[in-house]
Amino acid sequence: MDSVAFETRVTRLEEVNKVIARLDPSIKAQAFDVLRSYVAGDEKRPERSAGDSHGNSETPKSEPESNATGAAAFFTRFDHQKPSENALLLAAYHYLTFGIEPFSAEEMRSEASTVGLTIPSRIDKTYASAKRDGKALFQRVGAAQFRPTVHGEAYLKTTYQVKKGTAKRQVDATGNGHDN
Repeated sequence: MDSVAFETRVTRLEEVNKVIARLDPSIKAQAFDVLRSYVAGDEKRPERSAGDSHGNSETPKSEPESNATGAAAFFTRFDHQKPSENALLLAAYHYLTFGIEPFSAEEMRSEASTVGLTIPSRIDKTYASAKRDGKALFQRVGAAQFRPTVHGEAYLKTTYQVKKGTAKRQVDATGNGHDN
C-alpha cells in the first residue's frame, strides 16, 4: 500500500469514526460492517436480488434493508446539526421504505432512538410546520399521523436522494403501522 492509499484510508476511517461515534451503541458494530468497504476503498455496489423489497436495482447504494444495519447505512450518509433536520431525515428514510404511507410522531421517535438521532421533543409540531419555499412538506392524516405532500415528496427526493418506497406495512387494530 502506497502512502497516498494509506492517507486516503486513514481519512476515510476518521470520517466513519465520527459518524459511528454518534450512533446508538447497539448498532455501532453493524454500522462499521456496512462502511468497511468505504474505508478500504472498495465501493462496488452490491447487486440486488430480483426479490428485493424495493423492486429497483437503480436505488441508492445505501438503501435501507428491513433491519438496523440498513438504517445505519442510510443515516450515516447525513450529518445534520439541527434536531429538526434529523426529523426530516427520518421522514426521508420512511419515504424510501414505505413511500407516502402515513407515519406517526411516535414511530419517528422510536426510529430516532434506534439509530441515535436527536430530534425535537415535539416532533409532531416539526412535521406540522415544516415548509420549504412557502409550501408544506407534510399533511396531517387523522389526528396523530403525517405523510409527505407532493412538495414534500419532491423535497425528500432531491435533498436526500431517495426514491419512493413500495413496501407495505401491516396495520394493527389501533391503526398503528408496523414493519413487515
